[in-house]
Amino acid sequence: MRTVRLEVSNGDNPSEIIRIELARPMAWIRDRGLSNSRVWMDLHEIGVKGWATFKGLGPRPTEQPGAGCLVLMTVEHVASRVLRIDLADGDSFEVTPTRPMHVEGLGWTLAGDLRAGMMLRGDGGPVAVRGAASSAPNQRVLNIEVGLQHTYRVGRSHVLAHNQCADPGLADFVKRLEDAGVKVTGTNVNIYGPGGTTLGEIDVVTEQALIQYKNGPSSARAVVDQVKLNTEPHVSRPVVTFIGDSGRAGARTVNGARAHGVLATNDFEELLKLVK
Repeated sequence: MRTVRLEVSNGDNPSEIIRIELARPMAWIRDRGLSNSRVWMDLHEIGVKGWATFKGLGPRPTEQPGAGCLVLMTVEHVASRVLRIDLADGDSFEVTPTRPMHVEGLGWTLAGDLRAGMMLRGDGGPVAVRGAASSAPNQRVLNIEVGLQHTYRVGRSHVLAHNQCADPGLADFVKRLEDAGVKVTGTNVNIYGPGGTTLGEIDVVTEQALIQYKNGPSSARAVVDQVKLNTEPHVSRPVVTFIGDSGRAGARTVNGARAHGVLATNDFEELLKLVK
């Protein structure tokens, strides 16, 4: 695992350079040919995709002791719209409109769709939204990707936010499952541990199995930890991890996960046999 530094131009504002730092295994770095100085990035959350310029490698990220999760990516950019969310307990925070917040009874809801009276999930219990209003535009903001849980807390009330608008490729993956005759009953369903602690999410729920979906190659260790620590002990159905990369990197992730007892595949036909 190393820290990778990238820069990509914002297509909507070519003068803006978006700076990215991400933690990825050496296999990910090799398979994407970063020695050629470019890698394709699809930053769906902020609406930017294109060829990013490789700016260098940093050291392996240092993991601090405790129950938290490693921040795998930071993206620094200028947000044209920013909202201020005011809560009934007097807390407030600023967020981009596309940031998903967890609303009781509704699940993940874009911040731009929040309305007064909605109850946000917080560590200390639900907190009511008092209102939402536009804040100063064109602010420099920081997006993050959180390992395993893909969630983090914001504000003094520690309300739950998601690190992405939707899993890249998840909607297409679900449609592909349904076209193949798999009955999908839910997506992005929370996993709860003792005391109601949110441990993460099930990406796709079917009648026969639960699927953890990875759009591309991932660290086998991260897959094993997600399934063995934060998924299987808390669910009753079989858990299958699908890696959406049929190349060498995807196969490496699958083989590494299988070596630790995780049911994983990067073959869609094999997946159908496992979940039907």
